[in-house]
Amino acid sequence: MWPIDISYYSLRAHLNKKRGNYHESLKDYDKIIEIRPKFGGAYNSRAVLLNKLDRIEEAISDYQKAYELGDGTYNLACGFALKNEYSSALKYLEESLEKGEISIEYIEVDKTWNNLRDNSDFIALLDKYKK
Repeated sequence: MWPIDISYYSLRAHLNKKRGNYHESLKDYDKIIEIRPKFGGAYNSRAVLLNKLDRIEEAISDYQKAYELGDGTYNLACGFALKNEYSSALKYLEESLEKGEISIEYIEVDKTWNNLRDNSDFIALLDKYKK
């Protein structure tokens, strides 16, 4: 069970994000990470907000940290896709599919992958995991 201060910051971060108060939400995720630096979910959530603020480099750094802590393979793949680093994006996308973290159906509608829709490696990867 998390200490109460983590729960408080987590709830407030979520509420601020829902309200579009991304900068306030970022402060809360910063505090969560300060208190629990090995909590991958906080890095992953902060990265999502950084993406929304077009701070892609910082987002990828947080996605990588979350990944190192065992969280967020799919989001790391998406971060690399948004940065047009397709080789890394496909590597982590395949890992995410292998782990069963994400479905082909979701990937097919996720706009993150629009730049890769005609990429032969992307198409082959999806075909490999279609049932």
